Amino acid sequence: MRKPSRATEATRPADDGISGGLDVELHRRGLRATPARRYVLSHLRLSADHPTVEELMTLLAAHGHPLSAATVYQNLERLVEAGLVSRFLDDRGRYRFDADQSHHHHLACTRCARITNLETDATVTECVGQVAYEVTALAIREWRVEDVRLVVLGVCPVCQQAERPSTDH
Repeated sequence: MRKPSRATEATRPADDGISGGLDVELHRRGLRATPARRYVLSHLRLSADHPTVEELMTLLAAHGHPLSAATVYQNLERLVEAGLVSRFLDDRGRYRFDADQSHHHHLACTRCARITNLETDATVTECVGQVAYEVTALAIREWRVEDVRLVVLGVCPVCQQAERPSTDH
């Protein structure tokens, strides 16, 4: 058996604390497990704030993995096509990326644009689906609804704290 070269070991990214093999999962989805793809997917899985491409590039660079915009865009596109990452538009028209493939909803801050998962129970999810069904049946008959996700807009705790007047004199 041949021992891997030092160059291979140096360029191979760690799972960054994610259990299970990213390589196996990527291969199962028909993707090569390139270092860049592993970096992008592992950082998205560790991120709870649904980053934009620019935010993801900053995060990757801060962790010693600077990648070009083209590389990040191309890898995100492949990961979305493979069903490992979802992409959605935020209220400012920017694409956000989420590696959590469970059905869930989002809370979005109208001040800083932070987005976080909104944990709901089956009753809420059923109600959201019913509202979407009724709206579609009444107003947008030509659309075929494929999924329903709720985005609740509000002001996050950090922005609320920043809005409070300081009591220090």
